[in-house]
Amino acid sequence: MEPFEIKRVDPEEPPKGGARGNIVGRIDLGYSMDPRTTEYVTAQLRARNPTVQTHRHVDSDAAFSVALWAHLIGSEVDRLSIYFAGSDEKVKLGTVGLDVSGGLKGLKNSCFEQLSSYLPEEERIALSGLVAHVTLQDRGKLRQLPDHLNVTTLARQISVLKIGGRSDLEVCCWASDYLQAILGQEINAIRAQVVIDGAPRYGRNGEIILLEESGRAAGFLACQRRDIDFVVYSDQGRVGITRANHVEDIALNELLEGKLPLGKSGRGFFFHEDGFCVTWGSKKAPRIEPAPISARELAKTLARELDSIERRALG
Repeated sequence: MEPFEIKRVDPEEPPKGGARGNIVGRIDLGYSMDPRTTEYVTAQLRARNPTVQTHRHVDSDAAFSVALWAHLIGSEVDRLSIYFAGSDEKVKLGTVGLDVSGGLKGLKNSCFEQLSSYLPEEERIALSGLVAHVTLQDRGKLRQLPDHLNVTTLARQISVLKIGGRSDLEVCCWASDYLQAILGQEINAIRAQVVIDGAPRYGRNGEIILLEESGRAAGFLACQRRDIDFVVYSDQGRVGITRANHVEDIALNELLEGKLPLGKSGRGFFFHEDGFCVTWGSKKAPRIEPAPISARELAKTLARELDSIERRALG
């Protein structure tokens, strides 16, 4: 993005079409000078303006708005010039006002929600849950939660940080770390869902999904889907099967033990005693020896064994 241009006008030059009158000078910035307008905010984004004003004793809306502004301009919170002012102090020209009167401040939503509208679509979707939480918090909709849920709110977490002696700047830095973690996790989930939708299926009803080198996020999400009973995967030399969370009546150790090939060393697959997974190598117990069967063949073997159970059940 190119910085916006500031055009200075000679105060001694009479305005076109009339006398000077009482004009003593003006600056034509090429955009609205009202910090509340979209035009003003867009200009500050183009300029990657690091100068921000928000209120003292930051709450979740202020802290996450500062964090999001840093993200939008490609900066870090501790590299911004932040003025923690009274919430009713006027926002100076050339400063981005966040969650303060005269700047971006939600009436029916939060400042954070307004600011999120400037994100690319994928990031806006990824942060939609966090935005909803901050807005509900800002509107006072989470005050009546029972104690065991109230401790999970962002407002409560920020309160704990302040009790622990964290400054407003430190709270904003914490909010930035939290935002980046959520953003990364949710973008991975969005992309993983695309992988799941296009992955091969096996079994009579497509209840087995094959995920080859698709990452942990895809496997985790697939286990939450009601239309998937088993996830067969390969991941950096590891091969295995994971039973979906809603399936409890099929134990993989009872179904497959003794029916899968051994490796050249004579070692076989690991079968968890509770029957929810079969693995060849894991992060806890890596194996150098390649698996004796591919993930695709493992999926086909599982499908055959499940089919045989169904045939026996039908008599």
